[in-house]
Amino acid sequence: RAVLASLREQHWTDEGTRALFVDLVTYNPVLNIYVSSRLSLEFTVFGDVKPSSQFRAVKLGPVAEIFWDLIASYLELFSYALLFGFAVYDAWKIYQVGFKLHFR
Repeated sequence: RAVLASLREQHWTDEGTRALFVDLVTYNPVLNIYVSSRLSLEFTVFGDVKPSSQFRAVKLGPVAEIFWDLIASYLELFSYALLFGFAVYDAWKIYQVGFKLHFR
């Protein structure tokens, strides 16, 4: 209220004011997201007040995150390929030596 009273005293608002906008930018470090918010009050000619709001969420640093996500995906695929390769190699060795001789 004090801020609005100060704005009124400094003639920022008067009877001719048709809209009031409040823009906010907030950051959520857990999700690494910026949220741009616009809250508005529009005053009609008939004395009605129409409130509205807009919110836009933007993820911070998408290029860097995509790069590291791709690196992690490739490393995971590489580890699965190694696992599959060693399983095939062991199966081939068991086949060559024989099941009973291998597990003796």
